[in-house]
Amino acid sequence: MLAIALTAVFYAGGVQALVMHETERFGPIPDLMWGVDTIAAPTGGGNDTQLTAPSRDGSASSQRRDRNWEILCFGTLGSNGVPTTCGGAGDRLSAETEFVDHLTSLDSPDFRNLLDDVPTPDLEKFLTSLSPASLGALLKNLVPDSLSALLQKLSPGAFMDMIRNLTPDGLRDFLKRLTPDAFAGLLGKLNPEALGELLAKLTPEGLLEFLRGLSPDLLADSLGKLKPADLAAALEKLGPEGAAEVLGKLSPEDLGEVLTKLEPEALASLLTTLSPDALAQTLGKLSPEALGNVLTALSPEALGDVLTALSPEALAQTLGCLSAQDLGAVLTDLSPEDLGDVLTALPPEALAQTLMRLSPAGLGTVLTTLSPDDLGGVLTALPPAALAQTLSTLSPEDLGRVLIALSPRDLGKVLTALPPAALAQVLDKLTSDDLGDVLASLSPEDLTLTLQKLPPAMLAQTLGNLQYEDLLTVLGKLTTAERMKLLESLPPAEQAKLLTRIGPTARAKLFPVVTEEMYAQMLSALSAEELAAILPWLEPEALRDVLSRLGPEMLAETLGHLDAEDLGVILERLDADALAELFSKLPPDALYELLSPLDVAVLYRILFKLSPDAFTGFLEKLTPEQRAKLFKKFNDAQREMLLSSLTPAQRAELFPTFGERLLGFLAQAARILLYIIALCAVVAAVGFGAFALHTRRKMTPVQRATLRFQKLYKRFLKERKSYARIFSRRSHHTPR
Repeated sequence: MLAIALTAVFYAGGVQALVMHETERFGPIPDLMWGVDTIAAPTGGGNDTQLTAPSRDGSASSQRRDRNWEILCFGTLGSNGVPTTCGGAGDRLSAETEFVDHLTSLDSPDFRNLLDDVPTPDLEKFLTSLSPASLGALLKNLVPDSLSALLQKLSPGAFMDMIRNLTPDGLRDFLKRLTPDAFAGLLGKLNPEALGELLAKLTPEGLLEFLRGLSPDLLADSLGKLKPADLAAALEKLGPEGAAEVLGKLSPEDLGEVLTKLEPEALASLLTTLSPDALAQTLGKLSPEALGNVLTALSPEALGDVLTALSPEALAQTLGCLSAQDLGAVLTDLSPEDLGDVLTALPPEALAQTLMRLSPAGLGTVLTTLSPDDLGGVLTALPPAALAQTLSTLSPEDLGRVLIALSPRDLGKVLTALPPAALAQVLDKLTSDDLGDVLASLSPEDLTLTLQKLPPAMLAQTLGNLQYEDLLTVLGKLTTAERMKLLESLPPAEQAKLLTRIGPTARAKLFPVVTEEMYAQMLSALSAEELAAILPWLEPEALRDVLSRLGPEMLAETLGHLDAEDLGVILERLDADALAELFSKLPPDALYELLSPLDVAVLYRILFKLSPDAFTGFLEKLTPEQRAKLFKKFNDAQREMLLSSLTPAQRAELFPTFGERLLGFLAQAARILLYIIALCAVVAAVGFGAFALHTRRKMTPVQRATLRFQKLYKRFLKERKSYARIFSRRSHHTPR
């Protein structure tokens, strides 16, 4: 008996071992006692199995659990069929739970084989029909390889339906479990809209956790695939710190692509919410091209907020990274207030480098946009060499506007800070009007310092460039001692020019120490060419004074150095008495040579200004040939107006050719009268009818005489008024 019992025990153990061995190799094997398959039900420990003896009551646990059963459950749960066939306590939730536990217990090869056998529509319906909790448990507990296999099986639409069935936390857990390769494959499946929907479903914490776990390349691919609105929404959901952390993971190239993809409003919202350090780090990471694209895409207000939020060092680095073109665009796009805040915040060296990189036009636009206070702060902060280079780069117009816009105090600081050569260059570049305004706006102390810094030659040139009134204003701001010191610092010729320009009245008032003898001596030292150079600058009083001091030869030589235009200006500036004195002093040949090149209109105005006696004396001084050539330039009306003050005898004496023209005119008029008388006689003798008939034939001598008469008569009417004026006696009057 003992032997039989031991044999039974060993037999039972052998059968159990055989069952377990065969189950592991071949799956379920027939149960010889019950006629149904047994199931190797995993216990969650991997490949460990146990035999389950189905009950005879027909419950779910009594159903066959083979591949056909698994496939059947996918379809049943996916179609909301009777769930009791898939396990559980008879309700759907317990059936889902038991079937999900079964699926998650399968190893990767078994799960992959199962997915190959399950029809894709049943699988997709199953995933969208599960409750969010069951779906989350399935995706959370599948081994990574099984999860990857599941994702590969799904179409993009089915995947998104599954995602919509998850809770935000379930979605976060699912995404955390994806391997980089799995997520890369998933990313390739999703279109931009689907990816945006996926990220929008996550909570802010879940989104940050998910993006934080991505590699830089996958992160760049993910953000780069999003539509601009979804990208902006994702970055906004992250918050300033989270956005800064995520953007910090990107490479410079990828960061530039992400930022430039945003709409201007979203980009402004992102950058203005970052902390100053995060903003500096983000902008500092961009390439020059990307940085320019980002900043130029901002509105002026947002651009001002971004740049003014940076520290001086970060601001200098940001502006220094921009190309010259983008730098000009950024600075000129700022409002005057923000532009002032940006430039005044820069360290001096960085400020100098920033301004020097601008084009002349861009530099002028930037400086003229600043308020007077900010402009003064910018220019006074520059080192002297950089200040000189900045001002010399400006156009004359912009330079004038910049210096005139400064307050007197800042203007004094700027000009007195310049090296002497640079100061001379700046003042010489200004127009006469701007130069006068600049020097006149200086305080007496700064004006004195400015003029004293100029080398003598440049000082003379600066004073010579001033308009007359501005010159008097500048000299009037100095004390008598300072004026004399200034005068003595000039070369002797320049002293004479300065004293000549201001005229006798101002000379006596501003330089009382200079006597008439001293001035005459200074004036005599000037050459004719030097005098000619200053005559067009002189006011009428000073002009008459200096011309009256010159002898005939010196006067003729001085005026001979002038071109016709300048000479005309000078002569028209003189009054009638000064003109008469000038003409009487000049030799006849010199007088004719000076006047003959003048424009006809200018010459006419000059001669018409003379009194009758002075005009007669002028004519008598010229030879008949000179008078004839000079007056030949005028038309008949101008000539008659000029000669209207002369008597017939004076005209005949001064212009004999006019009398000959009168006799010729009278003889021609007599011939015309004879033709008229002859024509009347013919008409009266022959009669009108015969004459009319006669005219149809070949032209007779009388007809030829009549035609000639008509031509002469028309000519007579044309010149009658002109010749009639010869005999009129009218007083001298102004031109029409």
